[in-house]
Amino acid sequence: VYFMRTDRPTNELKKQVKGLPIIGRGAFTKCYELSAGEVLLLSCDPIKECNALGWMPDSDRLVSLERVDYDGIFTLYKAPKLPKFKVGDLSLPEYALFKQLKKFCSSLSWPQNDHKRLYYFVDQLNASELPEEIKELLIDCAESCMNFGQKLGFEFSPRNLSTKDGKLIFLDCFYLLDILQAVRTGKVRV
Repeated sequence: VYFMRTDRPTNELKKQVKGLPIIGRGAFTKCYELSAGEVLLLSCDPIKECNALGWMPDSDRLVSLERVDYDGIFTLYKAPKLPKFKVGDLSLPEYALFKQLKKFCSSLSWPQNDHKRLYYFVDQLNASELPEEIKELLIDCAESCMNFGQKLGFEFSPRNLSTKDGKLIFLDCFYLLDILQAVRTGKVRV
């Protein structure tokens, strides 16, 4: 009988979050409250590593992560604590942008061929009516993500967003489909 190996965080990483309250959970990540202004993220998401290594563009619409520790598959990151996304926290221009982005994302029909995913996303962004600043930011992010895998995905959902001073903040909208599939099939468990 073949037993599938399931990867989980090491005891060393678990010790570092032991006793901290869990304030959020996603497919790749558990979020622990470190203090009133900071969180620890225990994650198997390579896109967070992309961020922590400084590959993502410098933008006030993105959150910078700092790697604290890792065990080869799972990594512990420190990040600023931001509020849960609420549409009512957006300024009127940012609300209009939110609606544009939501419409754009609902129109995406990703190709099955992994090599075409980045080109498809970039082409769709360039053809959209989104502001140039947002197109450039998302293209730069997508290209950075490709350094960590070709199965690019983008999810524009309230769980992947926050706000700061009425402005829309992208937390972790990008992901890699193969890593998501590994999590969904139980090969990797946070």
